[in-house]
Amino acid sequence: MDAVRPPDGYNPNIHGLRGFAALWVFLAHVYLGAATAGFYPEHWHALVAWLMDSGRYSVDLFFMISGYLITESLIRKSHVGEFLADRAIRVYPAFLAAMLPLAVMGMLTQARMFGDTTPQQWPLMLLANVLLLPGVVDMPPILGVAWTLSFEAAFYLTAAGAFVLIRRGHRELAIGLCAAAGLLTFPQYSGVVSFHVGAVVYLYRDSMMHLLRNFHAPLLTLIAFIALWGLFNERHWKLDTSMTPLFAAIGILCFVLQLVLFRSIVAGAGLFCIILRSRLCQFMGTISYSFYLWHTPVMYFTKRWVATNIVPDYGAAAGVFAFAALSLPPAVLVGYCAYVLFEREAGRRLHRLYRRLRGPRVDGQTAMGH
Repeated sequence: MDAVRPPDGYNPNIHGLRGFAALWVFLAHVYLGAATAGFYPEHWHALVAWLMDSGRYSVDLFFMISGYLITESLIRKSHVGEFLADRAIRVYPAFLAAMLPLAVMGMLTQARMFGDTTPQQWPLMLLANVLLLPGVVDMPPILGVAWTLSFEAAFYLTAAGAFVLIRRGHRELAIGLCAAAGLLTFPQYSGVVSFHVGAVVYLYRDSMMHLLRNFHAPLLTLIAFIALWGLFNERHWKLDTSMTPLFAAIGILCFVLQLVLFRSIVAGAGLFCIILRSRLCQFMGTISYSFYLWHTPVMYFTKRWVATNIVPDYGAAAGVFAFAALSLPPAVLVGYCAYVLFEREAGRRLHRLYRRLRGPRVDGQTAMGH
């Protein structure tokens, strides 16, 4: 555990929320994998399915975290080029290490999207995935979970552009840029509003601390948010996007619940934050990005084995438990190894290379366009 201890100065509640979200999205993929393979028990209570399937909204928790930390990073660095280089070094080594082997396997076996396209189209497909376009752009990702990185990249660019405009005195244009980016990406995934939640919590953290100083129930807020957000998205994904008063009220209430939830977690309020500060959530928070990228490829193989060797002899319920139990340890192991090799070691080398190539920076000439 000590080998992957985060640096000093981090917020253990936010870091633990990463780990909690990673485990919850894993649980959602256990449910989805079992259901699509035909061995999720139909007699299980609907609440169990809801709790497992709700893990897909862990993506929104990740987006809240990004909104908060990216806003903090931009203000701290005060240099757009350095910020974007840091983001690229953070995202790409682990992403390419997971995506490129899948691309090669797909080309060799002509599986999934490679079987539906011609070899002449593959270079363009690969380039689009390297540029993190699937997600914001309607096209399939080679690495299934990587669609979320498309929205992350869009937020990075939007936040950087808005910060440049603010530093140049164009606050209204910055607000317009953020609003336009939100409106353009919302139809693809309504959870993009969570980026704005994180940014608002960071910018107004002191005022919100005063307002919520007596609130200590983030877990109940999380449950309420997930229930209402599921209702909101059920209509959104059915393309029934007519903004009736009730529908608008639910959306606004979800936004307020996210603000309350995330501010409470940042402040470390309630018993839920004790869980987030546990060694398990802290460890999973450290490897969460690599674990997120690699857990579905690992689960692909374990699901096939369980469906063939466990379910026929022991039943669907045993299949679900075996699927989860046999998938989590190797996914954690692969995620940890990917974290060490690509996030930590490759990241350090790339940061040193970037600093050498950049050379000394003259303050006031290159920072934020000044």
